[in-house]
Amino acid sequence: MVNSEFEGSYDQFDFMLPLSVIRSVSDLEPCTRFPETRIVVPTIDQPKVQIGLLQSSNIGGTFSVNELVTYAYCPMMFCLNRQFCTPIDGVDGEIWQLNHGVDESVDVAVHEVLSQIKNWSDYDQIHSLVQSVTRGATELFDVVRSHVDCFIQSEMGGITLGAESSHCEHHVRALIGKHIVYGKIDRTVQTSGGIWEIIEYNTDDIGISSISDRISFYQTQIELKALLANRLFADQEFLSATIFFTRTGYSHCFKFNFSDLEEVEARWTKCIGDIQDGEFIPGQKGCLMCIGSNDLQCLNQFRL
Repeated sequence: MVNSEFEGSYDQFDFMLPLSVIRSVSDLEPCTRFPETRIVVPTIDQPKVQIGLLQSSNIGGTFSVNELVTYAYCPMMFCLNRQFCTPIDGVDGEIWQLNHGVDESVDVAVHEVLSQIKNWSDYDQIHSLVQSVTRGATELFDVVRSHVDCFIQSEMGGITLGAESSHCEHHVRALIGKHIVYGKIDRTVQTSGGIWEIIEYNTDDIGISSISDRISFYQTQIELKALLANRLFADQEFLSATIFFTRTGYSHCFKFNFSDLEEVEARWTKCIGDIQDGEFIPGQKGCLMCIGSNDLQCLNQFRL
């Protein structure tokens, strides 16, 4: 029945189903037999594929540079965070800031602004970049702008912005021994001689007298990032890594040759292996988390 008007009259159409209706078994037609299937034997010998037993991958764990730096800084903090998945939010940040003079909001903002300044053509955009990143907070704007200007107006800043090629916030993954290590390099710069160097920004609020201690601490981080950069520029005989303190304008350059990097890789390969095997003793360096002290001045000497 089809409604032609949707309301009112109806028109009736007769139609036939194109299917036959089977009412009993006798209506079924006899089955048609298919010819027997013939097995075709190949005339050419097929290659035999040997499938061996499944084996575990020779790749070890995956670690970030920050995790390994945390281990060098405080084995117990590393252990609680990674091995036992125990949150210690606030404690590690408080220790880190008091021991390093780092203001996290300033540090994040400075890195974000500098990552967007590729060369001198971006110089006129610095004011708007800082204003955007600090969201109009006057006090934060002034502090961040002073850090950014310190780098831009330095000799290192001039070389960096005038370089023919550079990359900001270069994310790198590399196989170190049997382990994957990943991290972010603040800036890679190609010098006029075609040699690539790396630059790391640091916003520590410290004086000149304390910089030597900071350099000793950050050597661990620089070593690991130099290993990552070495995978990018493996054909270079030497690799330079500069840490630039954006508050004071002081900088320190680390230089590595193949022998140095081989030693660093061997040391960290063993270290990561020990971590995976549980062959490390948290607290052996008098870490704050281990001695249970309320004194936030960590006694760790920041070195493995």
